[in-house]
Amino acid sequence: MADADTAFAAADDYDLAVVATPHQTHVERAGRALKAGLHVVVDKPLALTACDAQELADAADAANRALSAFQNRRWDGDFLTPASAPPRS
Repeated sequence: MADADTAFAAADDYDLAVVATPHQTHVERAGRALKAGLHVVVDKPLALTACDAQELADAADAANRALSAFQNRRWDGDFLTPASAPPRS
């Protein structure tokens, strides 16, 4: 797509928006996507402040849409090791 306005104008053709833009634009773009009726995945950080993140979460709830932050290192060995380690006695 040429730009965000074009993408949001065609929102009826899609189910999901992925926001992978400069950090300072995440909240604005994710909010627009939610208002357009799309589920949203936002590259980390989700927002620059906790207040902004809460506003996005509230907007997702109000729109009955999923909102998630993308964490591309979730499957790296240093993330998996603690999850697979046996419990301490």
